[in-house]
Amino acid sequence: MQHRLLWVVLATSILLNSCKQGDDLASYEQDEVLDISIDRDPDRIHPIIYPKPTARKIFSVIFLPLANFDPVTTELEPILATSIPVKRKIADRKVAYDVTIRPDAVWPNGSPITAKDYAFTFKAIAVPTVNASSYRSYTSNISDIVVDPTDEKKFSVILDEDYLLSLETVATIEIYPAYHYDPDNTLEAYSLKGLKELTIDAVAQDTALSAFSERINGRYYSQNPVGAGPYELIKYETSKYVKLKARDNYWGLAHSDIEALQQGPKEIIYHIIPDENNATTLLKEGDIDFVSGLSGATFQDLSKSEYASDKLKLETASVPKFYFLQLNTKSPELSDPLVRRALDLLVDKRTLTKALETGKEEIPNSHILATSPYYNKKLPKHQFGIKEAKNLLDEAGWTDSDGDGVRDKVINGRVTPLRLKMGATPGKLSSEIGLILKSDAAKAGVDIELIAKSYKVYKQEYMETGKFHIAAQSASQDLILYDPYSRYHSSNVNTGSNYSGYARADLDRLIMSIREGGDYDRLKPLYDQFQVIVHEDMPIIFLYIPSEKIAVNKNWDIQTSILRPGYLANNAQWQSK
Repeated sequence: MQHRLLWVVLATSILLNSCKQGDDLASYEQDEVLDISIDRDPDRIHPIIYPKPTARKIFSVIFLPLANFDPVTTELEPILATSIPVKRKIADRKVAYDVTIRPDAVWPNGSPITAKDYAFTFKAIAVPTVNASSYRSYTSNISDIVVDPTDEKKFSVILDEDYLLSLETVATIEIYPAYHYDPDNTLEAYSLKGLKELTIDAVAQDTALSAFSERINGRYYSQNPVGAGPYELIKYETSKYVKLKARDNYWGLAHSDIEALQQGPKEIIYHIIPDENNATTLLKEGDIDFVSGLSGATFQDLSKSEYASDKLKLETASVPKFYFLQLNTKSPELSDPLVRRALDLLVDKRTLTKALETGKEEIPNSHILATSPYYNKKLPKHQFGIKEAKNLLDEAGWTDSDGDGVRDKVINGRVTPLRLKMGATPGKLSSEIGLILKSDAAKAGVDIELIAKSYKVYKQEYMETGKFHIAAQSASQDLILYDPYSRYHSSNVNTGSNYSGYARADLDRLIMSIREGGDYDRLKPLYDQFQVIVHEDMPIIFLYIPSEKIAVNKNWDIQTSILRPGYLANNAQWQSK
C-alpha cells in the first residue's frame, strides 16, 4: 500500500486520526500489509475482560481456544486441542471432558502450551475482583481442572452438573499464557474451587490476589496481549491504529487444514476511522484495503460506482446478529399479547431492510437461526398489515373513544391512550427504524414518541426503571445452541437481559429443561415448543438480521464467513493483477 496519507485535523472534525504516516508504519510491498478500517478504538484487547465486537476483530487472530467453529462447515473443530473433547459421565449430573493439547503448540516465547495455562485462564476468570463477569457466569459450572501427572499437556475438566453448553464452555474460551499474565505464579497457590468460593471482601484482604486483580484488570495487559494465535501486536496508538505482525516461526503453519492457524499478510493494520465517508474515500484512494460494517446507503452507492466496479470487490456476509424491539410486557399498554402482535404487524420489516441495508436481509421470527436444525419451520412468517393490526387492537379493546386519532382503553378506572415511548438513539439506524414505525403505527391509531437518547442513558433511565414501552436493540450470537435463560427466564427480570419483564412459569420449566442438554431427539421438541410460546406472546419483535457489508481492494482475496466478525483477516492473500 502507498504510505503517503496525512490526516488534516479541521475544526469540523472531518478527518480525525493518522492512517499511515511516519517511520513507525514503515513502507512494505503491496502483498505484505493488509490495511483495515475499523470505526472505533478497540479499547482493550483482552478477551475475558473485554469481549466487545471491535476488540474481537483483533483478538481473534491473537488468542486461540481449544476449539472453535469452522468458518466454512460451522462444525466445531479442534484448534489447540488434538481433538474435540468427549463428555464422560462421572456420577449423577456430574461430567468430565478429557483434553490433550497439541504436542507442537507453543507460546511466543517458545514454551509449551500446557494444562497449567488452561487452568490459569479459568482461575483468573473465577477471581471475583477480575473484571470478567460475563465469562464468570458462563464458566460457573466448572468445578475442577485435573492435570495428568505424567503429561503436562493432558487434563480433565470437571463440571458439577451437565449443561446444554458444557462442551462449548470447556472448549471455546481463549487460553492465556500464565507466564505473561501471572509472572509471579500468584494463582498456583489457589484451587479453582477455592477461588470460586471467595467473596470480594475476602480478596480485598488477600494482598497477593488484590495485586493480581489490579494487574490483570489494568491497561498494560489490555494493550500488550499475548496469545497462541498467528499474529502478535507490535504497536497500539490509541484512537489511531493497531498494528499486528505475523509471528515468526509460528507453530500453527504446520496445520494447513485449520483456518484459524494460518498467516496471510505479513502485517495487519487496523486503522481507527470513525467516519464512514472518510473510510470509503481512503479506500478509493488506495490508502486502506478493506472496510466492513458499511451502511446500506454507502454500500448501494459503491455498487453503482464505476470506480468501485473496476477497483473494488463488494461482498456481504451473514453473521448471527439480530436487530429487534424489546417490549415492556409489564406496562399497561403492552401487557396484552394481542397488542404486542398488532405492533409486530405495524413494523414494515422489508421496507426497513430496503431503507437501511441491501433489501435482501433475512427477517427472523426466533432467536434460533433458520439454518439451525432446532429452528421451528412451522412458525408463521411475518406479515405487514395495518388492517390486520387494527383488527387485533379492536379485539383487545383499544378504540378511539374521543376521536383524537389515538386509540384508548379504560384501565384500572382510567382512560389510557395508546401512546408508547420508544428509545431511538441518535444514530441513523435506530432513528430511521423509529420514524418508519411511528408513521405506520399512527395509521392504526398508535402514537409513538421517540426518545432520542444514547442507548446507555435510555437503558438506565427507562429500561432499568421499567418506564419504557419499546427499546430498539441488537444482539450478536455465536454458533452454539441457543440458551434462552438470560433473556426469557423470569429470574432475570430486572436483573438480567429480560427487560421485557416477561414471565411464565411453564416457560421457565421449559427453559430449565432445555438447559439440561441432550441429543437432537430430546432437544428438538423442547426448542419447538419454546419458539411457539414466545412467538405467540411476542415480548420481542424481531426486525431483521443485518448483513456484514464489505468493500475490499480487488487485489486482496479475503474469505467471508458466518463467524464474527464476518471475514478472516489472517487468511487474506494478495492476488497480483
